[in-house]
Amino acid sequence: MVIGLMWPVLVSPFSVAPRWQSAKSRRSAVPIATAIAPAAAKTELLAAIDTFRAIKTRDGGVAVDFGVRGGELDKESRTPNNLVAARKYYEVSEAAGKAADDVVAAVHNLEASTSPIEPTRFFGTVEGAACGLHGGWAQLFTTAADATFDAKSKRGDAEVCNVVDARKGEITNVIQFKAPNRTVDQLRVRLTAKPTSANKVELVFRTVRVRFAKRFLGIFKQILLPVPALAISRLFFLFRPNKRPKQPFFEVLYLDDDLRVQRTGDGNLFVQRRIDPAIAGF
Repeated sequence: MVIGLMWPVLVSPFSVAPRWQSAKSRRSAVPIATAIAPAAAKTELLAAIDTFRAIKTRDGGVAVDFGVRGGELDKESRTPNNLVAARKYYEVSEAAGKAADDVVAAVHNLEASTSPIEPTRFFGTVEGAACGLHGGWAQLFTTAADATFDAKSKRGDAEVCNVVDARKGEITNVIQFKAPNRTVDQLRVRLTAKPTSANKVELVFRTVRVRFAKRFLGIFKQILLPVPALAISRLFFLFRPNKRPKQPFFEVLYLDDDLRVQRTGDGNLFVQRRIDPAIAGF
């Protein structure tokens, strides 16, 4: 159950806490490739997402459940399925499939633009608060099955966000479940992160904190578990010598003060907007 949710859910505008405002002013001094944001491409993407979400509300979403059988993970690679590439939204309705394709096309248009902010500058340094990735981010859209939740699935509906601490070089993925009768209230997956280029960040899963809606066994309100994700992957591939586990990473395709677009190592897209980290309990 947990393993699928532990893949990079690198997940709405953050209203900004005072410490972030000071960092934002510092970021403004960072040299950028262009002084003009690609406003038209950004507007197109946000409009496409609004249309997609409206159609999902009307026609329904894709009900993803845990593991390979639930459609969450690919059978061969054990990485999250790409719901848009697999045309899963067309199984909901023609309109939903077309709307999902339009979002992906708008992402590619924005990707062709130049980001106003260099994504990994200051990441993992004492000046990390000035990094463009630093702060909270809520998910607007994703193609990734493990970060897609629906009330009709066994997993139930959930809100997904993440908080980047660029000073410590840490990312925490937060999955807040919404079902009234939920057993698990929230998952927090902590990762350490290291930039390997101006727009690429490698990830290592560290721990998952499970918070229960009611005390587990009548005792535990929450538990903290280690996450040896890479070790598990290596064990799985031990008997498959022709295949190797992938090092998790994400590549930032576009970043400005309130919008973040990225592609994970398995090819899934995430579109996120900035939020106040306090919304996620930070």
